[in-house]
Amino acid sequence: MIRAIYVHIPFCSYRCPYCNFVSLTNSPISPEDYVDLVIKEAKLYGDMRVSPESLYFGGGTPTLLKPSLLGRLMEGLSGCFDFSNLREVTVERNPETYSLKELKALRDMGINRLSIGVQSFTEKGLRALGRKHTREDVIRAYEESVEAGFDNINLDLIYAYPGQSVEDVEEEIRWLGILKPRHVSAYMLTPHLPDEE
Repeated sequence: MIRAIYVHIPFCSYRCPYCNFVSLTNSPISPEDYVDLVIKEAKLYGDMRVSPESLYFGGGTPTLLKPSLLGRLMEGLSGCFDFSNLREVTVERNPETYSLKELKALRDMGINRLSIGVQSFTEKGLRALGRKHTREDVIRAYEESVEAGFDNINLDLIYAYPGQSVEDVEEEIRWLGILKPRHVSAYMLTPHLPDEE
């Protein structure tokens, strides 16, 4: 029995140097056409009578899609799958994407969980990981997510980046204690992945 569906949104405004996921910074396909193709593919599974408990939009950066386009995607998927048992709908976002108004639109369409790609709270960590946001962007993104009505928020962190010290890890933990997200995903940086030459 299929209990979860993952939908990959490959669009990114820039490619993070550590990322090994399929992502497109200059896509030959428009977001609108991509959404149409995902819905078309989902229709192929209609006969399976899938009734997931979890729907997860990952990437890439799903919040590069306008809320109305994510809404169209959700509506299209609801025509292919039985969402009567759906308990959790997650969208990944970067700290620099989406305004409070757009976050409220997500909440209004039934999305009840956000996963924010923080990666690090320290300037040193953000530089080492090639991220373009700041700690202030993260705090603002988290606070706006809460203000928009999200109480189920995950923060992604990366550890073991070059030059990270025990004090850096303590600083990451200190900020987690301040924000108190419901969930934290910590990923160890893995150098020299198989697709590297």
